[in-house]
Amino acid sequence: MGASVYARMRLVPKVRARRWALVLIAPAVVIAFTFGVAAPAYQPPVLARADYVGEWAGDGVHLELGPRGEVTARELPVYTGFEVVDHCSGHGTWKPLEAARGHRAGVDLAIPDCQDANLSWKVAGTDEHPELFVLMGDPDAGETAVLSKRRSG
Repeated sequence: MGASVYARMRLVPKVRARRWALVLIAPAVVIAFTFGVAAPAYQPPVLARADYVGEWAGDGVHLELGPRGEVTARELPVYTGFEVVDHCSGHGTWKPLEAARGHRAGVDLAIPDCQDANLSWKVAGTDEHPELFVLMGDPDAGETAVLSKRRSG
C-alpha cells in the first residue's frame, strides 16, 4: 500500500510501481513459505506409565495419579451440553491410553462419584513440561482445562 501511495504522489508509471511492490513482497512470501514448510509439526510428548504418576494441577483441578492405578481427583469440571454446571471430587482408578490414529495418548479416569465429568485427559506440552488437557463444552469453541505436573522436591 505504501509503495502505491508513493508512486502515485511521484507520478510513477503503474508498471514501475508494480515492480517495486513485487520486489518488496516476493521475498517476504518466499521466507514465510519456507519457514511454514520447514517448521516441524507439533508432536506431544510420549509418556511412559511412570511419567503419569504424581500430582497434576491447574485451572482449579487437581489429580493425584498413584503408581498402582489409583487416583484422587478434586474439582473435576462437570458439564451438560456446552456449559460447566458443577465440579466433583472423588477416588477411583486410572489407566494410560495409547496414542491411536487420530487420537492422542493420555489417561482415562474411572471415578464413581464423577460420572458426568470428562474423565479422559490427553497429553500436551513438551518433554520437559508435560501437560494433561481436556476440552469442555462445544468442540468448535469450548473451554480447555490444562494441568501441569507438579515437580517433587
